Amino acid sequence: MPLGNNKKRVLKDGKLQCANCYIYKSLEEFHNCKGATFDRAYYCKLCAIQNAQENHRRRIKTDGNYKRQKRNGWIKATWGLSVDQYKELIAKQNYACAICGVELSTSGNKTHLDHSHITGKFRAFLCVNCNQGLGSFKDSPDLLAKAKAYLNFHEKEEKCQ
Repeated sequence: MPLGNNKKRVLKDGKLQCANCYIYKSLEEFHNCKGATFDRAYYCKLCAIQNAQENHRRRIKTDGNYKRQKRNGWIKATWGLSVDQYKELIAKQNYACAICGVELSTSGNKTHLDHSHITGKFRAFLCVNCNQGLGSFKDSPDLLAKAKAYLNFHEKEEKCQ
C-alpha cells in the first residue's frame, strides 16, 4: 500500500517502504537523511538515482539555461573562474585555440580549458584535437620534440620521392 502524505513510515520485518516504488527494502538501500524517519531518505537509492537522472534529462530538454548554468557552476568549482572571467580570458585569446588557432566557441562546445597536470593551474583554451594531442603525449616536451623530428624526417623523405 502506498505511503500517504499523512501516514507514518513503519519498519516491516526490518525493512522500509520506498515512497516511489512502494517496495519494502533494507535500510542500507536508502540514503542517510538526518531528521527523516529512521534517518533514512524517503526514496530508495535506486529510485533516487533514476529520479535525479530523469529530472536532469527533462531540464536539459526544457530549460535552455540549465545546461549553461551547470557548466558555469562546473567552471567556477573546478577552475575558480566566474563566467565573466572565462569570457575575458577566451577573448584575450581572440576566441582561438592557443596552439592551432582554430576558432573556439564561447559556449564551451569543443572548447577545452588546458591545465598543468603537475600544478593543476589553468594554461589556456585549446580545441579538442590539440587538447587530446597534448594528453596523448603526456604533456611531455621531449615526446613532442621527438614527434616533431619524426614528422620532419618523414616529410623530407616524402618530398624526395
